Amino acid sequence: MAKSKRSKTVALTRVQKKGKENKEKLVQKLHDALDDAVEVFVFTYEDMKSDRLNALRNHLRGKATMMLAKRTVMTHALGHTEEEEYRTGLSGLCKYLKGNSGVIASTVPQADIQAAFDKFSAEEYATTGTIAARDIIVPSGPLDHIAFPFSMEVELRGLGLPTQLKDGVINVLMATPIASAGQPITSQQARLLRHFGH
Repeated sequence: MAKSKRSKTVALTRVQKKGKENKEKLVQKLHDALDDAVEVFVFTYEDMKSDRLNALRNHLRGKATMMLAKRTVMTHALGHTEEEEYRTGLSGLCKYLKGNSGVIASTVPQADIQAAFDKFSAEEYATTGTIAARDIIVPSGPLDHIAFPFSMEVELRGLGLPTQLKDGVINVLMATPIASAGQPITSQQARLLRHFGH
């Protein structure tokens, strides 16, 4: 039988749209967090990876609830105007909800939250454009054959590291700086730093 040539709409995704009830659940969650809150903060972030965000949420557990949602959903939960606001003064926070931002509803004073943020740190590999904090130099001599198998020699040489293969072990011919303090990191340097665990 011949195939139909009529135009058909084809869904290119299997993801269901988040309906109104999902947004209402988010608003209710934010309202529940605001009911217990002593302080409410708006925070912004850049390049936040989900594992770092979850680590921060776990770090703040018991002290605060961190909420991320679309700006319109959060402003609806807080209240656009003084008449619509959920609690007194929350509508003033809406003007700070721009770009990548979220709301923290804290059950402890501001000083405790600030101390928790100051204490929190998560290690991350250097990325292109990041300013190097210190000088990193790869010393001359053989590299660990387990961390750097012989097959990586071509890649390391391609990234600008002077290497040579001797008896199946990669040897660095001379001490080579791969990052200089105060200088932005290039993409090649970022890949080298990742290989060397920095």
